[in-house]
Amino acid sequence: MLEILKIYKYQPVNEKRHEQLKTAARVVPLNFKRPERIEAFVFLYFVATMIHALIERQVRAAMKSRRLSSIPIYPEERDCRAPTADKLLGLFESFRVHHLLRDDHHVETFWDELTDVQLEVLDLLGTPASDYGH
Repeated sequence: MLEILKIYKYQPVNEKRHEQLKTAARVVPLNFKRPERIEAFVFLYFVATMIHALIERQVRAAMKSRRLSSIPIYPEERDCRAPTADKLLGLFESFRVHHLLRDDHHVETFWDELTDVQLEVLDLLGTPASDYGH
């Protein structure tokens, strides 16, 4: 009985991941004809879900170790105490990189400026801002 209760208490976490299947991952019904394609699709979804979970875990652990109760990732820079991967990745959705070419030869690369919040998230993830041209 205790094991059933433990599984039941974990249900909201599973339901949240299932909800992300339709929202963050934007998975829609597909009509596969071969079992191998179904297996491949489910495997790729599993990998995407794991990456989302690892991003969330990394940021939340870094926030905890730095004693940050929240970060301002919501619209109007409102605070978020438990950032989701979808919101974190969304911060970089409009980030652009421009490559200047002359006669098919690379001349220079230009990046958008990162905001303070983007820099903070990269720091929490342990990703150098230099990967984004800074």
